[in-house]
Amino acid sequence: MPLLLVPRITGRSGRILPILLACSLAGCRSGPARFEDASTWQRVSGDLLQAPARIGSDFGKVFGDLENREFLGTAGVLTYGLELVLDGGSFDQRFRNNDVLGGTVSDSLDLAGRGSVLFGTSLAWMLYGSARDDRATYEAGKSMLRSLTVAGLTSTLLKVAIPDDRPDGNPYSFPSGHATESMAFAATIGGTYGHRAAAPLYLLSLGVGIQRMDDAKHDLGDVLFGWALGYVVGRTLAEGRSPSVFGAKVGLFLAPEFGGVGVGLTWR
Repeated sequence: MPLLLVPRITGRSGRILPILLACSLAGCRSGPARFEDASTWQRVSGDLLQAPARIGSDFGKVFGDLENREFLGTAGVLTYGLELVLDGGSFDQRFRNNDVLGGTVSDSLDLAGRGSVLFGTSLAWMLYGSARDDRATYEAGKSMLRSLTVAGLTSTLLKVAIPDDRPDGNPYSFPSGHATESMAFAATIGGTYGHRAAAPLYLLSLGVGIQRMDDAKHDLGDVLFGWALGYVVGRTLAEGRSPSVFGAKVGLFLAPEFGGVGVGLTWR
């Protein structure tokens, strides 16, 4: 079976093994006709064999959607512009002193946002569902792996394509992989079980983003776009459509007459 190899380009994120794992396990229907009649090995191996086709399909669902492209394109322009405005200012300096979070809290948030931890949690969720013959839980874990695969690969490709140094001087800054993947995980839970169930994970992703700035790994723009990307990927793959808020589509737009940016909700 072909595997998709992605170069490891970030120092401590450790995303190469999780991405390979997700590329093997994410996506597709279980091999046997009936979930209840299959063993865990049959379920996982059936999904593994069909994974490459499903990965391409997932990318198409996320980035083939015009509203998603418009939202992410606008978010990318705005967050990059924000980086230019804030670069070297008091806001950046405040977060580069590494004194907003304590050492233990910072290390815990760094760990919580790592791809290896998130992929491992998703795989455990999937296997737990299989062990209990609970198809809904199994499929939820699989959706998490699918979202993390698309989010992780997309953020990696953007890091390579967009030359941007981190605050600590290392390359491959935009966007934050930790912010992207932690938000993708939370958004998938939100799209599957509801926002109330995902609320602690949204807060965790918020903390992860703050930690990345406090540790001088990313600027605000890196984190904000990572959150936007992760949310769009997670909600789109969990719900099968572009994200909405109370049934309304969310859009970003420039509002030069007000000297800022607008967020629009459109009901259809």
